[in-house]
Amino acid sequence: MGLLENSRLLHHPKWTTLDRPKMTTIQNRRPSEMDDHISIQGDPLRDLVKSERRHPGPTCNYLASRRNNYGNIPFGEFIPLALYATVPDLERLTSHDVERLAQIASQRHKAKNGDFIKALSKYCKNLDSLQQAAALFEGAIYLVEKTIEGGTYSVSPETIAEDREHWVLVSRAQLQLLQLSHPKANDDGLNGPHDPGEAVRITAVAANVGGLERIFGDFLRVGFNTSSMRKEEGGKSFTEAVRLHMAPAVGEDFTLEIRIGFGAGKAIAQLISTGDDLRDVLGNYLYEVTKTSKTKPPVRLTWIDMDCNLELMLGFVEGEKIYHVIFPRL
Repeated sequence: MGLLENSRLLHHPKWTTLDRPKMTTIQNRRPSEMDDHISIQGDPLRDLVKSERRHPGPTCNYLASRRNNYGNIPFGEFIPLALYATVPDLERLTSHDVERLAQIASQRHKAKNGDFIKALSKYCKNLDSLQQAAALFEGAIYLVEKTIEGGTYSVSPETIAEDREHWVLVSRAQLQLLQLSHPKANDDGLNGPHDPGEAVRITAVAANVGGLERIFGDFLRVGFNTSSMRKEEGGKSFTEAVRLHMAPAVGEDFTLEIRIGFGAGKAIAQLISTGDDLRDVLGNYLYEVTKTSKTKPPVRLTWIDMDCNLELMLGFVEGEKIYHVIFPRL
């Protein structure tokens, strides 16, 4: 099964303030369960999420349509946030303050012995059918992740950790495709006025070599097999020498990243510098797919030690097709 990793680097400012008079600063740290009570005391955000809202529908819809923009918030904190916060508060807070608000809302919910399944059900009742599907899918990922963490198994901890990572991250890639299919996913203004941040971008790694054989031309196949990264894998059926960066939004480009050997990279670089056609080195299929890209130029090279990173920009529809060819479905 293909591993997936979150390619976004998280931004952690040391301090942040709220746009309110005489408001104290809030330190950026995730409290442990041991100091939940202490962390809430004296925090000016605590007054914004004192209890569940009687009518959480507007907040649930607001957050559901912006889930990718608040991807840093764990789902176990995201649901209480939707039930405890208000849209006006979310709109005026920075993305970091919203993350902190989610932590406090989750602490409040736990302190009241709130049930996650009931909270998720209440959240879903306020969404349309496609948003409900995405929420239930993410809820399933969250619950299975917690179950695996807390279970007792006869295999090694390393095997448990690897299986958990495979399942959770593959599921998250499928979740992002589901979220991107929602008609509101590309609406203007989803980022909000106070920098909730860019949508989390998922990167699929550990591609199925059999699937790669279907899309690579002869030259690219040789270049891939002669890379030092692929040689170190010893002919495994999955490779980390190929990654697919998922489109950040519907209609945007996917990026196929392929590690190739120095010689193959040098040959491609020469063709690019002279403006020659790349069909022979990419193969007919990938050459045609790069022509569907919005990004120009659609082919890029970077050097890594004795290898070369080849990046191919793919149109959204073709990128989805390639994803399903080189990464196994759930």
